[in-house]
Formats: sequence, C-alpha cells, structure tokens
Amino acid sequence: MPMRTILVGCGRIGTRHAAILSDSPETEVAGFVDLDPSRAAVFASKHGGRVYADLASAATAERPDLAVFCTPSGSHAQGVVAAAELRIPNIVVEKPMALLLSDADRMISVCDSMGSRLFVVQQNRYNLPIVKLREALEEGRFGKLVLGAVRVRWCRR
Repeated sequence: MPMRTILVGCGRIGTRHAAILSDSPETEVAGFVDLDPSRAAVFASKHGGRVYADLASAATAERPDLAVFCTPSGSHAQGVVAAAELRIPNIVVEKPMALLLSDADRMISVCDSMGSRLFVVQQNRYNLPIVKLREALEEGRFGKLVLGAVRVRWCRR
C-alpha cells in the first residue's frame, strides 16, 4: 500500500520532489500545501492530489503517512514541529534542516517525543566531486588539514 504523502511548499525544489513522488509506486500524492493556493493548484493539476493553504487542513483531511517540506529554509523548523505535533509519522525536510542549531535541536526533540521519523535531504554527498573529495581526504592526499574553504557556485534565483 503506497504512503499517503503531502508536499508542503510548491516552489522550485518542490517541482522536483513532486515529480519523484508522483512517479513512485510507493507513494500516493494526496495533497499540496502552499500559502499561494494557485501554486498548489498547478502542482495538483499535474500530479493529482488536493490543494491546501495550510498544513493542519491537509493533515486533518488526508491523514498522510509522509509530509515533505520544500518551503523556504527559514520556515523548516516551524513546519516540521507542526507536522510532528499533528502526528505525521514520517517527515522529510529539504536542506538546510534549520538556520539555527536551536531550531534543529527543537525539530529533533519534538519528532522524538511525538514518534515522528525525521529525514533531511542531503543528496549532494553522492555527487561525484564530493565522493572524490571524500576519497582523497580518507587517503590522506592533502596531508594534515588545518584550514579549508569551499566555494559552491549553484544557481539560486
């Protein structure tokens, strides 16, 4: 039986998650949540599911097994805590998990106390450059590291 899923946040990264979720036989996309219902309606027309303007309405109506958060980074903690308090058993949140350590700790604590499983998307660890960097570090090819800097050039419109 597929996991009933709601996707929260119908922006750029939500597009990717919606496509993956709707293509998976293991998930049934039950609803899309966005502060702008017209954005959620575009997702629903393409992937099925119903439109909601808030998480509580979607959780009450759909009883999801999984909530996927693709909202702006600063709102992840608030959404994840609300989802756990609504007793959604599985929660996926896009990176970064939170902007403050205290928010991340609160997310973990509330999920633990409510029995929700929390998963954070960290897919870039499998990108070939990152894999090769990790191998080089583990092989000691850089010697003893005392300082490092990384520049990531991704498009963030």
